[in-house]
Amino acid sequence: MPLVAEVSVPLRVNQIYSYLIPERFGSDMIGKRVIVNFSNKIITGLVVNVTSDIPDIKLKEISDVVDKEPIADIGFLKLCQWTADYYLCSLGEVFMAAFPPKTFPQEEVFVKLSDVYNEIELTKFKQSSKKREVLINLLTDTDDYIALSTLKNKYAFTYSYKQYLEFRDSGFIEISYEMKEEHKPKMMVAVKPTKTEKIDDKYIHRIGKEYLSRSTRQLEAFDTICNHYIENGEPILQQLLINDYNLTTAAITALEKKGLIEKVEKEVSRVTEELSDLSTKVELQLELADFQKELLSNIREEIATGKKNILIHGITGSGKTLIYMHLIRDVINERKQVVMLLPEISLTPQLTDRFKLSFPGRVCTIHSKLNKNERYELWQQIANGEYDIVIGPRSTIFSPMKNIGLII
Repeated sequence: MPLVAEVSVPLRVNQIYSYLIPERFGSDMIGKRVIVNFSNKIITGLVVNVTSDIPDIKLKEISDVVDKEPIADIGFLKLCQWTADYYLCSLGEVFMAAFPPKTFPQEEVFVKLSDVYNEIELTKFKQSSKKREVLINLLTDTDDYIALSTLKNKYAFTYSYKQYLEFRDSGFIEISYEMKEEHKPKMMVAVKPTKTEKIDDKYIHRIGKEYLSRSTRQLEAFDTICNHYIENGEPILQQLLINDYNLTTAAITALEKKGLIEKVEKEVSRVTEELSDLSTKVELQLELADFQKELLSNIREEIATGKKNILIHGITGSGKTLIYMHLIRDVINERKQVVMLLPEISLTPQLTDRFKLSFPGRVCTIHSKLNKNERYELWQQIANGEYDIVIGPRSTIFSPMKNIGLII
């Protein structure tokens, strides 16, 4: 039975659009991004529901599926729908605020001659019109894909996207998509030993004696690179060798020329959660005052009885933050996650450092100074479960955390 995907598009249109799901994509579509033909533009939308009820109109098909796994679960979609209803805006507008930039880029469409086609049928296709003959001849002379925008602007082909899909379904062409604003990971030069198996101190000593006896700097560099690989099983950034180990580019290049090491590209995160120099005190180790102990005990009792909403009243500097920290520790000890919402003006290094010192390596901060790439990468890191505590403004509630135990 044919299935229909209800798709929200990231535009200021208060409507959900129905698209037929080709059988090759299966039925597990909710929460996945899809490529659709929307008003003769190729855009990325999000499937919010799948139904077998087919409306009495002619529907377009989904062109392609972006994600292997959903990027949004049912709970997240319900939160976004509630937000749209409460703030009187479209679901697409909520998605634009909830997801990081570059999540819903427009697509550029490319075509090329199919690698496998029926020669007789292709000849009939070419003979059916002069325009089709010119198109096939152009694609035959070009080994690579050609953008539809190039075909339209440079060669004056006015075929619609739907017509190109028909040509594809007939087996004459292949279609590819490229996101115009697709996130590109940051790559840096890293180095590793050319030999990566069975390297140990004996191997390092032997290589040093045979090839590096006349260069202390090269021997030092080779020893550092090998030991890092032994301990971590991955290449080490060249910039790290220069900045932190005081090695020289000349020594690294000499090792590469001798074939002892090789340079590779390594993906690195643009996001760093570093401490400032403003705080050195681990507050979670401080003794609670009697009134804090009493309040914390009362809150824990309320939580144990299933109470969902608890209000703590206290002026600035009254000790609320330390109580929050103890509650956060309770939650993460249960392997759950925490969202802490603060006004942007309160997201100071002094405040965030207090949490980073008490929960090292488990805290990230979302703020307006993050650029598009940083926001996208941080969103991915949160989705991968790399952080237990996310601190940020109200929009942080949309963070892709899978097991939230506490919202402050």
